[in-house]
Amino acid sequence: MNKDAVTNYPATWMVVPTCNESDNISILVEQILATIPLAHLVVVDDGSTDGTAKIVEKFVQWDSRVHFLSRSKKSGYASAVVTGLKFALSNGASVVGYMDADLSHDPKALLLLVDRGGAKRRRYCNRFALCQWRAKCWVGVATESPVTMC
Repeated sequence: MNKDAVTNYPATWMVVPTCNESDNISILVEQILATIPLAHLVVVDDGSTDGTAKIVEKFVQWDSRVHFLSRSKKSGYASAVVTGLKFALSNGASVVGYMDADLSHDPKALLLLVDRGGAKRRRYCNRFALCQWRAKCWVGVATESPVTMC
């Protein structure tokens, strides 16, 4: 993994849709920011009732890389991803990704994806190829904006 890739791509943004993820969100935010120190994180919450919003709002208060979009009712995962992607792109993102908040994905793997997606500009990344390709197409259709994806 090329740690220089992280500093060469400061416009890396991650979108994390949430709904009742209070048990996981602190760990996830800390791990993403530790793995990619220049990354911005957009948490899109779908009306959590378990305190997820309060936890994320604390991160927002002390770290300008964390952004929080709150939606009053559950509108769905895909809609939350699109909302977050649009926000990231409108705020200068050039490398965008998204991941679940349930810790089913290891945030440390993001470094490999940023390295391959940014530094080497590959369209496919090992076993992530199909979902990343779909995400790229979906981002282009949903936002009508060019974006670099792995």
